Amino acid sequence: MTEGPMAAAFLAVIGGASLLAVTARRLHANDDLPSLGGWALADRSLGTVWTWLRLGGTIFTAYTFAAVPGLVYGNGAPAFFALPYTVIVCPLAFVLLPRMWSVARDHGYVTAADFVRGRYGSAPLALVVALTGILATMPYLALQLLGIRAVLTAGGLPAVAIGLFTRRLHHRALLAGWAAGMVFGTVMVVRGGFSPVVPLGLPGHSPEIYAGLAALILNLAVALAGTAVLDRIGTPRGTDSTTLPPGPTVRNRPGTGASSA
Repeated sequence: MTEGPMAAAFLAVIGGASLLAVTARRLHANDDLPSLGGWALADRSLGTVWTWLRLGGTIFTAYTFAAVPGLVYGNGAPAFFALPYTVIVCPLAFVLLPRMWSVARDHGYVTAADFVRGRYGSAPLALVVALTGILATMPYLALQLLGIRAVLTAGGLPAVAIGLFTRRLHHRALLAGWAAGMVFGTVMVVRGGFSPVVPLGLPGHSPEIYAGLAALILNLAVALAGTAVLDRIGTPRGTDSTTLPPGPTVRNRPGTGASSA
């Protein structure tokens, strides 16, 4: 009964998007091939309004309106993780993303992996950050793999988030932490039936923990310990090409004399 309207709606969306693309091409003919930054970031020319609309499309997706309500209906209270998740992520985004935007604009970076390579001078570390980001989008589409997504999301977080403020962690220690967190978190999730909340496996009454948090804690512990060992034995670090200040910068706004972080 519903297959006909669904097919019609699908064809209408595909046809409308194709027509819009062809029209835009004819109105703005250009034989030059777009750069990666132009294709991915619209030549860094999106203003406040378009960025706000894109954020709306990113946040309020089918996952918000269909997947999470379906998980609530099927599993009950555990699905309410989406509420504290959003509350925690938004402040972190306001702390990290403006700094990421600033350094990406100054150095022409397009992805988080570009920043990691420039910050630590390590191509392997940038590669694992890029692969982690790509792999993390796949379980996002399937709720039964939500635990794996949590582990993947936590995998590249230390290299990016901590690297925005300090370069004290050694890139080889970060690689070791990433590997340890990924292996440990994946094993826990698989043993727990791909649930995002898994038992720690301690003797007796084993407490439960969010799989991504457990992987992140191990990741950071190995990275910190590995950095101490590598610095102790004098292992060289990569070259930092980002010239990022060690903390939030304070500068005067033009014409007002007010300062902004």
